[in-house]
Amino acid sequence: GQRMVPLLDMAQHSFEPNIDYITSPSSDSVVVKSIRDLKAGEELTLEYANELTKDEFFIVFGFVPVMTTAIQLQSAKKQQQQNALDDYSRWCKSKSSKGGTWIKRGDNYAFFNQRQ
Repeated sequence: GQRMVPLLDMAQHSFEPNIDYITSPSSDSVVVKSIRDLKAGEELTLEYANELTKDEFFIVFGFVPVMTTAIQLQSAKKQQQQNALDDYSRWCKSKSSKGGTWIKRGDNYAFFNQRQ
């Protein structure tokens, strides 16, 4: 569920955040980590919630975030890339179910159809 975390709640919202956090309900703790190198004195920013509509965001956080055109384009590009990966994943699963083999080399995968 949602909860307030003292000091972490003071981080500003950004669509390009520089920190993220992980909660551990079992130890009732929060671990904050940087997403990239930070400069001394740089403001810490979080992406409050990317799955909310503007109306829901306003109700929860009391303001509506403004996306710049550059961020909107970047977000659209990420969505297109994810859609392409999802399509490829579905294609791979359909091929795997027909008797092929996946081989991993480094970070790359290759599919070999043994029934040709």
